[in-house]
Amino acid sequence: MTTNEINICVPAEDVEHPVESIPNPDNIIFDFNKIITKPARKYVEITIVDLYKYESPMYDEHTFDIMNEEDAHRIIKDFIVNKEKSHELVFQVGFCENPYCVKRCYDLPDIYCKHWIASFKYEEDYTYIEGYSDTTYRIKIILWINWKKLI
Repeated sequence: MTTNEINICVPAEDVEHPVESIPNPDNIIFDFNKIITKPARKYVEITIVDLYKYESPMYDEHTFDIMNEEDAHRIIKDFIVNKEKSHELVFQVGFCENPYCVKRCYDLPDIYCKHWIASFKYEEDYTYIEGYSDTTYRIKIILWINWKKLI
């Protein structure tokens, strides 16, 4: 005669332990040093704010992790140059000295040179950069420090 033995194993996470089974529950000391901490994230947030093509503003958010502030500057410039489709773009307001651009900007005062930026606006939380394409880029750079080193 054969006997079938069935063993049911319950994973440890599913087992509840009553407080009484914890050794010395009143004398447990919380150890802050055992908490796993990670360095704070550093990133650049670029939001394309399209105020002109739609009834209400459209937002297209992009976030890039960075190591330092120089990374942020490079990413911002590369991103805007690619979106504006102008590899000659200089981050200066106005229009360049190219005779074609000068004539065009005088003839059409609302048009900006595609080689320069239309405007910069520095605010407390964001920086706004407007390109010649009437696209506004809202920029925020986060360079957090590692709080664990301060404790």
